[in-house]
Amino acid sequence: MFCFLYKSLKKEGVYLYIPRKDDFSEVPDVLLQMFDKPVFMMVIKMEKHKLPKIKKSLASDGYFLQVVSFVPFS
Repeated sequence: MFCFLYKSLKKEGVYLYIPRKDDFSEVPDVLLQMFDKPVFMMVIKMEKHKLPKIKKSLASDGYFLQVVSFVPFS
């Protein structure tokens, strides 16, 4: 199983995982609007990784949204 990772140009640190390249049919419209235009980053071979939350979300929802918080160093 593969998944495809996209980043948002509009929101820093926001990433979208989908099971089929360029197929956003399962992603809610409001989420796609927030992304503006998702930018393809990479293909992930899921068998090589233990990513239970991502695998579960891809199977049940058809996508996984990741929001990464950046904490600046002082």
